Amino acid sequence: MSYINYESNRGTVETKARSLMLNHQRTIKNRQQSLLSRSGAEVGLPNVTE
Repeated sequence: MSYINYESNRGTVETKARSLMLNHQRTIKNRQQSLLSRSGAEVGLPNVTE
């Protein structure tokens, strides 16, 4: 494998890793917001969205 191919593949791998991490963080945030919303509903708080 040549140096040029390694660099282009590395960029691709880094892009994929970044995408996976961002999607994971988004999933966690959505899960947390859902849990907070359900917990709030259980104690009688109004449904507040941003």
